[in-house]
Amino acid sequence: MVLLSAFPGDPLAQQQAEQSSKALAQELRYARSIGIPDAYLQPILRRQRVLDNTHAPLAFFTNTQAVTTYYTNLQQSYQLLLIQLHGIEEQAPQRLSYQANRDLQALSSLLNQREAQGFLETERFKEVLSQYRLQLEQARLPGDFVQVSASMHDTMQALQLLGPVHDQLNRLQTTITLLAQVGVKVDTLKTYEQSDKANLLSAQTASDFTRLLQQLQNHVRLGNELTAQHIQAIGQVKLQQLAEDLERLQSYHVDISVYRKRLEANREAFKRASSPAEYQQVAQQIEQDSAALRLPLLRGEATYRLNILRDEVQRWGQTHRYQNAFDNTTYSYGYEYNDTHGLLAELRASVQRAKNADDYQVIIDLLKNAREHFHAMQNNASSKEPWNQVHSTDLHLIRFYHQEQGQVIVVSLLEQTMRVYQEGKLLRAFRVTTGQYERPTPPGYWPIFLRQSPTRFTSPEPPGSAFWYPDTRITYALGFREGGYFIHDSWWRTEYGPGTNFPHADAGGEFASNGSHGCINLAEADAGWLYQHTAYGTPLLIY
Repeated sequence: MVLLSAFPGDPLAQQQAEQSSKALAQELRYARSIGIPDAYLQPILRRQRVLDNTHAPLAFFTNTQAVTTYYTNLQQSYQLLLIQLHGIEEQAPQRLSYQANRDLQALSSLLNQREAQGFLETERFKEVLSQYRLQLEQARLPGDFVQVSASMHDTMQALQLLGPVHDQLNRLQTTITLLAQVGVKVDTLKTYEQSDKANLLSAQTASDFTRLLQQLQNHVRLGNELTAQHIQAIGQVKLQQLAEDLERLQSYHVDISVYRKRLEANREAFKRASSPAEYQQVAQQIEQDSAALRLPLLRGEATYRLNILRDEVQRWGQTHRYQNAFDNTTYSYGYEYNDTHGLLAELRASVQRAKNADDYQVIIDLLKNAREHFHAMQNNASSKEPWNQVHSTDLHLIRFYHQEQGQVIVVSLLEQTMRVYQEGKLLRAFRVTTGQYERPTPPGYWPIFLRQSPTRFTSPEPPGSAFWYPDTRITYALGFREGGYFIHDSWWRTEYGPGTNFPHADAGGEFASNGSHGCINLAEADAGWLYQHTAYGTPLLIY
């Protein structure tokens, strides 16, 4: 901004414009000092630069009133920017808090995936997740939320690298096994392996995992170089492994005719090879063919497991039905698992979207867990244990997930019952209402990642939709899965327990006469007890 004093208009207007400019600059420095991201400030900064580079009209060519008007308008423009900046400062903590909590949900979901895959390293990441929750509870300034979000993004990157790191470690271990099988000394490689394992135990940040991944890749390369020196013997072993992989792929009902031709071609080429270079060339082709089988094997296994569980769910549902006199309709039990609206529909869509080995492995592990949960439902159907007593199926799942120590919430979809355990001892049991037929509650292992008391739920569906509901006050809400899945009180219901997940008569009215939209509903007093006696990270097992 150029301030002219030789031919001024009203000096007060000029002074006020200059003061407003300084006030805006000072407020921008403050905004940055409390951590408001530059991306939020860019509209203000761009307009400030424009104003700073304007010029007052020269009094030689115009009257002093025009100069006064210029400074008056300039002062008002700076004031308007200052007001807008104050608005950004007021809104930034809320916006950044919302984003940080979204990041927390994403991190919790990714951690659940990695835990389902059996990565032992997830235990220490659970502690990190708890620290982030505490930091978010204590955060006040925009910079506090920005810092926690940045840390969570780093942790998510570390968790993403966990898969590739394990892949490389497995490759190194496979190479060591192959070399040992043909009598090669592998002491040095074993030393590297132990070092890599130790580093994996201590790795926590994305940079830790990146360094470890590079280190593992170097060790795998050294193993490959040693393999090349004993290629003839190792080639025979790899041919056998390739043949075994083909048999496994065929067991998943996949056509292997193309792959079988490659196997036979490799066998013939290996027989004809007579020099180290020729053996090396054939071994490389075997390696390529084996690598090409990896995704088909994983995809085949995922699809096979999905179809096996689908058939089990369908067969069992045909013999285990709920005759609903209220709407004169027969419903199959276990609908929460079916491939129409249930868990298998989600997993089938995930198989179709999967792009890499890590995607398929996550799905395979989830399918293994889903089958365990479904078998628990089947066993529970024949159980004579009272609903408010310890259930053997509950304890089986608690042991399956190694959750014998600490607190666990278990929900039986068949019984419409929740049981809370501490160190394997039953604390409380509640009747609940879970998701209706077209909006089932998802079976699975879901640690609590969000706690809200009170809160307000807003329907994601438009008015007129069969699943729309008015804005609803909720006193206690425990989020257990992304997508709006909560354990929460439902003051509008009067009935809970068996059958309430199907259409039924309830004195609470229309919105109480069917199951939920996927949430787990319980009476307000019961929800209050649960909220007060559980915490972030408490495991929830639904079967």
